[in-house]
Amino acid sequence: MAIRPSRIIFPLLTFGASLALVILVLEACLRLFAPQDLIRAMAIRLDPELIYTLTPGHEAFLKGTDTRKFHLKTNSLGLRDREILFNKAPGVYRILLLGDSTSMAEGVEIDDIYLKRLEKLLNRESRHVETINAAIRGYGNDQELLLYRRLGKRFAPDLVILAFFTQNDFDDNWNGQLFKVERGKLIQQRPTPESSRKFKYYQSQARAQNWPGYSLAMAHSHLANWLRNRMALLITGRIYNDTAAAYPAASHPLEEEPRCRLTLAILKAWNEEVQQDGARSLLLIIPFRYDVRQLRQEPPAEIERKDLAIERFCGNEHIACLNLTPAFIKYKGDFEALWLDGGHFTPEGHAWVAQELARYLTKSFLK
Repeated sequence: MAIRPSRIIFPLLTFGASLALVILVLEACLRLFAPQDLIRAMAIRLDPELIYTLTPGHEAFLKGTDTRKFHLKTNSLGLRDREILFNKAPGVYRILLLGDSTSMAEGVEIDDIYLKRLEKLLNRESRHVETINAAIRGYGNDQELLLYRRLGKRFAPDLVILAFFTQNDFDDNWNGQLFKVERGKLIQQRPTPESSRKFKYYQSQARAQNWPGYSLAMAHSHLANWLRNRMALLITGRIYNDTAAAYPAASHPLEEEPRCRLTLAILKAWNEEVQQDGARSLLLIIPFRYDVRQLRQEPPAEIERKDLAIERFCGNEHIACLNLTPAFIKYKGDFEALWLDGGHFTPEGHAWVAQELARYLTKSFLK
């Protein structure tokens, strides 16, 4: 007995209409009671050496609260900066910045980031300083070293600043597994989903960004962004939360931990290569907001001072180092006004960092 088309089509139409109604109701509820940040994602490209790079010539945005509304735009090299020629004009002093999202910097417009504010401050003294923002969100020091080798040195910088973020750089280097230390030597290795948790995570992210309609949905739908956030937490948990396998047991002092030993070997290689290229190096230590908050208490809380471990290393290796932690601890203004949620800087925070950095460079590098 033949089944009439209406017996199939009508239930399908009913199901589709019901599903659409549920989606519309959920979208309306989120817009009214729990609005989400709307984004146009900064697309990534998987890279067999660097794990990933940002897509060149790409524009992205985040539309959220007043303090989380900003634009991102990459140049033809995939950097968040204007177009810059590799050849340096005579008389120009070039500063190249390596770092992660704190320095790239998510949360503020390009003119507000501390590197560009620094450029303006230094050029007030009739200098000709040119800054290049080679910081990329999510990067660890391992990726920063490889990016310097591939791209950074081609700019012939006079000064290379590596912004070390104490919250996660140790873990980023360990999760990336782009290097290993063997018999005291730093050895580069290719990442795979099996060897590198970071590669596995960004492989999942790249796949999601290529789904049909992904960008359109994220730019306009609160429900889509709510689902994106939940899926990101789920994927992060599956990849990173096996702490017994992911991270070696902690030991003290911090310098004896495998994560720390790997990190220090990477920083040492970075410094040596910058010096060999005829440039000067500066390690800028950016502390984690919540650590500074605890250190500002009376009496200060006892926490693991990662910034001091890096500072000791710099002293032993004769690397120029500016640790912002003491200045943050002594800051007399509204400390919370310097930070966005998650540890990134507000425009006020970037302005303060630029002032501290300009003061240090004027005294130690630009006499």
